[in-house]
Amino acid sequence: MDIEKYIDELIEIDWLGSCGKKAQEYLVLDSLFDAYDNWNGKMQEVWEPIISEIEVDATDLFGDEEIDMVFETVNIRMRDLIYCNWTNFMQTHIDEMGLDNEFIDMIIRDLSWAFLERKVKKESFFKEILNVYRKGYLPVSWDGRYPDGRFVVL
Repeated sequence: MDIEKYIDELIEIDWLGSCGKKAQEYLVLDSLFDAYDNWNGKMQEVWEPIISEIEVDATDLFGDEEIDMVFETVNIRMRDLIYCNWTNFMQTHIDEMGLDNEFIDMIIRDLSWAFLERKVKKESFFKEILNVYRKGYLPVSWDGRYPDGRFVVL
């Protein structure tokens, strides 16, 4: 898959458009601080082994330079759009400012790994994350023991 076609796909997403809306398939949080302070450790526990596996496959198939290029391209092409939508989202969370860069970096990370997962032809976890983003939510963690459970979202 071409990175530019992937970026075109990402541009169409309603970034953060459903944040705060109840959803039966997710555990929806209302607080950025709750998401970061209480769920970040669980997020890392679930995300990191999956990232490590994709990184090994991508390194073997494409090399570090191409992985770096994916992250750079996603960052350059998507950061402003995501930040703009983040700013709109923060209008309802004005008392929770200060974590902008952390959350935007998490989104860029997820999008980059979703592309690499697709490129190594092992779509799974990050394909699911991309679907959460497509529904307008921000996945911040996992509730349960992966793969049993559900995403925690804003």
